Amino acid sequence: MLSPTGMRFRSEDASSSRIGITSETNAERMRKADNEDDGKRSGDYEDNTQRIRSAMDALKISAYYHGVELRANIMGQLIWQYQTYDRQKDCFVENNYGTNKQLNYMLKVRPNPIMSAFVMMQNLELDVIQQGNGLLYLEYNRIDNTLQNIWLCTYGGYNQLDDTYTITYNGVGGPHSLTNVPSSDVIHIRNTFSLDNGLTGISTLQFMRTS
Repeated sequence: MLSPTGMRFRSEDASSSRIGITSETNAERMRKADNEDDGKRSGDYEDNTQRIRSAMDALKISAYYHGVELRANIMGQLIWQYQTYDRQKDCFVENNYGTNKQLNYMLKVRPNPIMSAFVMMQNLELDVIQQGNGLLYLEYNRIDNTLQNIWLCTYGGYNQLDDTYTITYNGVGGPHSLTNVPSSDVIHIRNTFSLDNGLTGISTLQFMRTS
């Protein structure tokens, strides 16, 4: 199926289901959110006024820091949910039937054993802004093909020729690297700015440097 961002997601009925984002916040989930820090990744950025050698240097700029912080916190507070189309109500509604209940729990509370949903979505937005791309890996149980975990990727590369990804994520026991991951197992959220017709995004600062 296609989520609102255009990413693929496994579903039996691709025409009547999606991953949606509600406008409400979840204060209880925020209070319980972990303080994990996925780490800062450095690049070599430059804007039109001064040299910025890394993402950490950029955070020293007050206006930029507050803007990034605001976006990341808002994304962390938004609630993601699995939705299906209700013909009687003529709209998409949350679907908690069967295995979808576990899926919604992962999207709202704990996507994997080491990270809360708030922290994952917050850092996902930071990746989108700072790196240009945010990636989530959907780990499925090999026996019954049910969704087991959702992992925030620390690295990802897309191969357009065979529509697969090479990814790395921090999981239980340390970093895990995978190759030839089908695009249907990856949610790829790109930044607004891109140099290759939307296949991959670039950081906001890189766009400012090249514009």
